[in-house]
Amino acid sequence: MGAAAAIVAAQRARLEREFVNHLREHKALSRETAALLRPQRWIGRRALLALVAEGSIVSVGEDMYWLNEAAYAVAQKRRQARKILVLLVAAILLVAAMALAVLKAAG
Repeated sequence: MGAAAAIVAAQRARLEREFVNHLREHKALSRETAALLRPQRWIGRRALLALVAEGSIVSVGEDMYWLNEAAYAVAQKRRQARKILVLLVAAILLVAAMALAVLKAAG
C-alpha cells in the first residue's frame, strides 16, 4: 500500500469514528432521535456512505442519521477479523520468503 493510500485509509477511519461519536453524543440511536450529519469533504461523504451501506448508520433523509449499535458492533468485529487475516497472510509470506532465502543460501 502506498503512502498516499495509507493516509487516505487512516483519514477515512478517523472520520468514521468521528461520525459514530457524533451520533452517540447526540444520542441518535433510533429513528426518532436521528441527528444531523453533513460531511463537507468528499472523503467524509464516502466514509458516511460506506457506514450506511453496511447498516452501521441509518439514514432517515435530509442529512439525518442514527447509529445502529448492533450493526456497528458486527461490522467492527468483521473489520478486526479481516485485519488479523491480513496480518496472518503477511506473516506466512514473510516466513516463506525467509525460508527460500535460507535454502538459496545453503544451496
